[in-house]
Amino acid sequence: MMRFVPRVSPDMVGSPEHLLRVKEESFEILLRPRSMLVFAGGCYSDMMHGIAAQDHDTVSEQCINCESAECSPGDVIERRHRISLTVRHVPIAIGADHDAMAFTGSHSACVKPGPPGDVMD
Repeated sequence: MMRFVPRVSPDMVGSPEHLLRVKEESFEILLRPRSMLVFAGGCYSDMMHGIAAQDHDTVSEQCINCESAECSPGDVIERRHRISLTVRHVPIAIGADHDAMAFTGSHSACVKPGPPGDVMD
C-alpha cells in the first residue's frame, strides 16, 4: 500500500489546516504483485509518498483503486517479498559539477538475464 499525503511547509505541521488537508486530500493505492505505478505532476510534487515497513496492509476507505485491485475496505493483505524500482527524470542543473556527481568506482555493472547474481560489465 502506497500512501500519499499533502506536502506542507514546516510551520504548518500539526496545525488545524494541516490536519484538515491530511484528512481530505490523503489517499492510498494498493500495489499488487507485478504492478507498476507511474505518477507525475502534482501527485509527485505536491504529495509526500511512501510504503510503510510492515508485514501486512489493511485496505482503508482512502484506497482509490479498490475496484482494479480487487479489494474492499477492511481487507487485510499479507505482504510478500517486494522489489521496488524507481526511475526519475531529473533535469541537469546549470552550473552543476557533473564530474562530482558521477558514479564512483572503476566501472558500473548491470544485471543481465542468467543465473542469480550473474552480471555483465
